[in-house]
This record gives sequence, C-alpha cells and structure tokens, in this order.
Amino acid sequence: MGLERLRVIEPNQLAEAIRVGEFHILKVDTQFDLHRLQRSLRDAISKFPLHPKDGGREFEGVGLQYSDPLNPYYDSIDSHSDIYSLERNGFYGFTIHNELGKGFAWVFEKFRGVGLARGRIIRILPGGNTKYHRDGNIFRLHVPIFTKMGARMRIEGESYHLAADGSSYVLNAGKLHEAANESNMARDHIIFDISPCLEYFSMIAEIDASMTMLEKTTLFNRIKTILKRDSFVCRKCGVVNEPRVAFVNESEETRELLACTETLTLCKRHFLDFLQNFGHKNIRPRDVAAWMARG
Repeated sequence: MGLERLRVIEPNQLAEAIRVGEFHILKVDTQFDLHRLQRSLRDAISKFPLHPKDGGREFEGVGLQYSDPLNPYYDSIDSHSDIYSLERNGFYGFTIHNELGKGFAWVFEKFRGVGLARGRIIRILPGGNTKYHRDGNIFRLHVPIFTKMGARMRIEGESYHLAADGSSYVLNAGKLHEAANESNMARDHIIFDISPCLEYFSMIAEIDASMTMLEKTTLFNRIKTILKRDSFVCRKCGVVNEPRVAFVNESEETRELLACTETLTLCKRHFLDFLQNFGHKNIRPRDVAAWMARG
C-alpha cells in the first residue's frame, strides 16, 4: 500500500482519531518546516550524542522527555517492559521536558490537546529491524526528519514509507508492526507515545506532585471508568478537545485525595475556572453543583 492511500487528518483531529482508534496508520498534515527540523536535530545531537538503544548496534537515540531525573537524556530511549501497561504502572512518568525537549517546544505546540510522552529522537542505522511486535494500548507519533525510500514501517502485513516532507504519522502500536531500514542511510525520526490517559496523568502531577505511587494508582483506578464513560467530553460545556480532570473531595481532610467521591472531566477553560473557584480546599457537592449550573 502506498502513502497516497493513507487517510490524512489535521493536527486538531488527532485526539478524536486516537479516542476512536479504528486505524492502523494515519498521516497528519502538520506542515513542519523540514529544514528547521533537520537543523534542530543536528544541533540537538551535537550537544547530546545519540546512544545505543537497548544495548544494540542498529538503533540509537536521545530523549526529549524523561522520567528519571538522574538520566534525563537517555532513560526514554530504551524499551521498558512495563510502561505500556498503565494498569500496572498507575502513572506514566515520561512527561518531563529536558533542555532538548524545550528546544523542540514548537513541535510539541503543534499537538496541543494531545498528551505527548516519552518524546525521543530515534535513529535506525542501515540494516536495522525491530522485528514484528505489539506495544500494547498505545499510539506512536512519528515525525520523519531524515529518511530514504528503503526505510519502511510494516503494520498488519501492509508496508509504508513515512516520507520526510513536514508531515507526521500516527501508528496504532497495538497492532502487529515492525520498522526496518533497508536503505543505505540512517533513518531519523522524532517519536512520541500517545495514550488517551496521558493528558490526565500530566494534570494529576501538576495538581499534587508529592502524591505517592499508591495515590496515583488509586486515582488511576478511579479514572478508568470515567475515561470510558465520558470519552473526553467536558461535563460543563460539552467541548471534546483539551480535556482536563478535577477531583472533587467531600472528605474533611482537604488533601485526602483518596477519599474523592466524584471525578469531573473538564475542558482546559473550565478546568482553570474550577481551580480559581475551588483550588485544593474542601469542596461541598452543592457548591460544585451550583458552579456547574452557572453559565
């Protein structure tokens, strides 16, 4: 199958496409300045050289986001057996931008409203091949920077070349797929992980960065049914994009997040309004009901 048969979407349609998830691979019309991407990549790896991925010889990378503050440039490039299972983790931690990530802020900005995590530059050297595999309930966003026609992405038996033309591509990584570089030059992509849950987890971290893993896991277990039920719709105005979450606490202890009795999915505008009205103080249900009823 050729790229001409790929479905093309706009960046502001990406969140909804991922929510539905009924695709193998989509082309995103990001219209990045390819020369700027290439200059930025060269500058990045001149400061922080690419390291071997998973101890191998065919793959190299450097991170834009990290989880481990002791290894902020390389912890995201290796395969992590547990990062794809949010049920096991309770929290996805590769959302902090290092200095390289801050330098690519203009790339992140293109995908506002989508939770990007584990951003990294990955190089596949000539002859490199990932072999067929599945990565669980996750989507991968690829921004090709340097590539040739022999670099292919194969998914469920179909083969694609992801052209470096300023476009991006989102892959359903839960499908059987492999990446192979059968060309004579290195293939360089920026790659992000995307999950419908990531935007929520990022906001949880901002609300209370001191939360323990147990608290995060407990909140995650509470939010799973909300994600399925609300499908990222703001409960106050019905807006679908840029979802945020607010935890409404009825307990006497204002910091006792484990005692939450209701979870609200809100758009960015109403989430900020919610924080201005309630912050972290003890919230009474009738106060929230009155706020929800206001225009």
